[in-house]
This record gives sequence, C-alpha cells and structure tokens, in this order.
Amino acid sequence: MPFLFLTNGNQFYLWDRKSRPERFISGFFSRDELERIAHLRKFSEPLTPLHIEDKIGDRNHQKEAIENTPLI
Repeated sequence: MPFLFLTNGNQFYLWDRKSRPERFISGFFSRDELERIAHLRKFSEPLTPLHIEDKIGDRNHQKEAIENTPLI
C-alpha cells in the first residue's frame, strides 16, 4: 500500500509511505487524486543542481537566500 490514511475521527493524515512523512489533510482523497499522486511520483525526475548567475544574484545575501529557498 503506497498510501495510508490515519484518523482519530476528527483529524486526517495522509502518509505517502514511499516518499513523504505523514501530513495533515482536510479529508480523504478521491481515487483520481491518489492516482495523480502516484503518477507524479513515478515519473518525477530529480532536480538538477542550481547555478546562480551573477547577473541575477551577485551579492552574498542574495546567493544565501536563493540557496536556502526550499524546493517543493
């Protein structure tokens, strides 16, 4: 089972066992939504390293901000 729903009757969590820790959700997902998540996981590619061009962010604080921006 790639997906698990966890609930106490009031709060709902989705655990995508292969790629993510459990997370709070507002309700159960439909079959189409779960198939979409599975498809995205199956065909996703790793992100390439980020090259920061000096013309965009040539100051140290700009480079630090760009490097510390979380990837979604």
